[in-house]
Amino acid sequence: MIELTKNDDWKIVRNALALMRNKHDPRIIPAIKNTMNHPQKQARIEALGVLMEFSIEEALPALEAAVFSVSREIRSVAMRKILEFREPRVKAIVNRSMQPSNLKKLENDEIDIYFQTIIDLRREDLYDLLANNLFHEDSCLRHKAVDSLLYAPSLTPFAKQISRASNFELLSKMKKDDLRHFCKLFKPEIYSALFPVLENIFHKKSRLFDNSILKTKETILRSLSGYIEEKEVVEFFRKGLSVGNRETVSLIEKIAGKYL
Repeated sequence: MIELTKNDDWKIVRNALALMRNKHDPRIIPAIKNTMNHPQKQARIEALGVLMEFSIEEALPALEAAVFSVSREIRSVAMRKILEFREPRVKAIVNRSMQPSNLKKLENDEIDIYFQTIIDLRREDLYDLLANNLFHEDSCLRHKAVDSLLYAPSLTPFAKQISRASNFELLSKMKKDDLRHFCKLFKPEIYSALFPVLENIFHKKSRLFDNSILKTKETILRSLSGYIEEKEVVEFFRKGLSVGNRETVSLIEKIAGKYL
């Protein structure tokens, strides 16, 4: 069987590997590892599946290499298996794969699937790596991170990262549509962490001939007005009326005055 993995016909190699499944014989591991470098991706995928049946010590190095394969099919199989491992060493691999230079090598919808899989598998130990994408200057990656968080059952596990990313200096650099999309994260379950950060907008003032600060403040306040029935939002607006500058007071009165 091992000799068949060296055959020139990749179909024979793949079939030999398939027959090795469930054998759990450590003597076949070297042959499986060698097949991980086979030029035909179907053979590599089969080898990856067989290797997964052995210990994580045997599988993880090969899986890590496969995560960065040029083949999308192999990357997808490897990343799914990596995320299924409840093992501390997985985080270092995911962290490396989450670097912007590596994410940009993936196909557009592949990033969406990757982020969503972390949510689907409830990998809370990896949530911080996912939420780090909220800080990217690349609006596309940031947009995808926002979408993935909105897909989560609750934003509570992400409250700290969302609040940090809601620093006014960061928000003011976003284009209007990007900011509107980001503000979809401003949901009631994170208000206790979010509002102390957002209170900074009360004292921000537009510059002469530059209304970008005003527009940023207005977008933020309008997004919150969608939850005006929440007690915390009412208290937030009332505090803005109490301590905010004239520009802030005027905005709050225009946006939510009739509810206060």
